[in-house]
Amino acid sequence: MKTYNECFYKMRKELEVEPINFYYCYSQIKDKINDIFLYLQNGVIAGAVSCYGNEIDDLIVEKSFQRQGIGQKLLLWGMNHIKEQGYEEIILHVAEWNQNAVKLYLETGFTIQKKEKVR
Repeated sequence: MKTYNECFYKMRKELEVEPINFYYCYSQIKDKINDIFLYLQNGVIAGAVSCYGNEIDDLIVEKSFQRQGIGQKLLLWGMNHIKEQGYEEIILHVAEWNQNAVKLYLETGFTIQKKEKVR
């Protein structure tokens, strides 16, 4: 929860998405724990990715671990996990604000199918 809030804080604040700190108690994620996969480095949570059906969601990398290829590893792992579940199509959503993520997804072969204005 702490890592998620830290990773999305700046974006949610600048885009005025409330609440800025989305997670505040364990009960909010307890039903999702089987779909959240952590990336540990030396016993520390460096990142995570959530896979819900054929959707990759909430791919996050702790700030101190960014720019080390962990985001790409999580993305590729998530894609492989979804394919192993029998899905052919993989869906993800990303805020245009997050240009690093957009670049990663495009470089990995994703295409923009639809743009939506959220705020």
